[in-house]
Amino acid sequence: MKKVIINFVLLFAVLVLVSGCEGQFDNAGQLVEATRTKITEISVDDFANVMGKEEYVLIDVRTAGEYSAGHIPGATNIPRGLLEFKITEKYADRNSNIVLYCKNGGRASLATRALGQLKYNNVRSIAGGWKAWVEAAPVPEKQQMPEEVIRMVKASKATLTEITPADLKTLMAKKAKFVLIDVREPQEFKAGNVVGSVNIPRGLLEFEITKKYPNKDANIILYCKNGGRAALAAERLKRLKYNNVKSIAGGWKAWSEAAAIPTPKVKAMVAEAKKRITEISVDDYKAMVKEGKDFVLIDVRQEAEYGEGYIPNAISIPRGLLEFKILNTVEDKDKDIILYCKKGGRAALAGESLVERLKYKNVKSIKGGFLGYTSDPKNPVSKPIKEKKQDLKAESTQAVTLSSGCGG
Repeated sequence: MKKVIINFVLLFAVLVLVSGCEGQFDNAGQLVEATRTKITEISVDDFANVMGKEEYVLIDVRTAGEYSAGHIPGATNIPRGLLEFKITEKYADRNSNIVLYCKNGGRASLATRALGQLKYNNVRSIAGGWKAWVEAAPVPEKQQMPEEVIRMVKASKATLTEITPADLKTLMAKKAKFVLIDVREPQEFKAGNVVGSVNIPRGLLEFEITKKYPNKDANIILYCKNGGRAALAAERLKRLKYNNVKSIAGGWKAWSEAAAIPTPKVKAMVAEAKKRITEISVDDYKAMVKEGKDFVLIDVRQEAEYGEGYIPNAISIPRGLLEFKILNTVEDKDKDIILYCKKGGRAALAGESLVERLKYKNVKSIKGGFLGYTSDPKNPVSKPIKEKKQDLKAESTQAVTLSSGCGG
């Protein structure tokens, strides 16, 4: 009997050690430092060697705004908050040589760990991130597009038909017949592209198109990075008497922002996360507001999504930045926190991180997210006041009144 008890105690100790491997942490700094012991980091110099000798995928996990302000050449932008939802669609090979970076290294460390959980076997992050890269190899300031070029692009767009990423998804779902052409440069195409597209750089388009697609009635859809090159290219094809040419509004950037489609593996991860947090329905949330409950409402979508409309009194902290900003926003770890995203997936993963790692005790997410909330047109929606900068300090939601006229 004594031997059984000793064995049980030893087994219990092992289980405690194993369960504590992930651990709980008082702040994001501790979380990042613990994560770094479980991943591979490379220096800027190491990455410079990778650039010259290896095939790799370079992913910038910062926000779209940070990426637009400047990024490492050849990097594609997948914000950390969307990474698990997009990675398997863009880079299905789990043995891909993937290098991640962010501003200072923190978000990339957490993202690297997450990809390991999705069974990606060769993922590294750049120590010190974008900041270390700039210090080692300063980059020129971003150049603005000349006004004359902007006017030229606008004139071209006025002569053609643009479709949205949602329109393209509908065509794909219906298995419509069309030719999808990426008119960016080969290195841009290699860094990431719409599934099923072919690459014909704009500079070669007129010379290649008649060889590859001689049918002038073919349904042709063009895209580039933001829409400008595709608009000019579409105009040229119309001069060559191609009759059904369209371009994707917003280009690759708009598509990649809209294409966060969970795969079965990600769905399983989200389902597991939902077991560790509390989901509430939209009606539950509205009841809490009506009863004057005190809580903090956080929108973990990207800033651009938040800018299109949000649940009244929600503050914006994109999921990719949540662990780094939450302690400055909500210091009390017993405070009721309600998270939401577009459909519920990002909020579930964000909530799990707050509960399991940063010791927040009362975290909930809204089932169905923003789409579930707005499915009832009577629910009010707010939009940011552009003249004023958003105050990230948490405010009580007690003053919110749910009515069809609120949030106008």
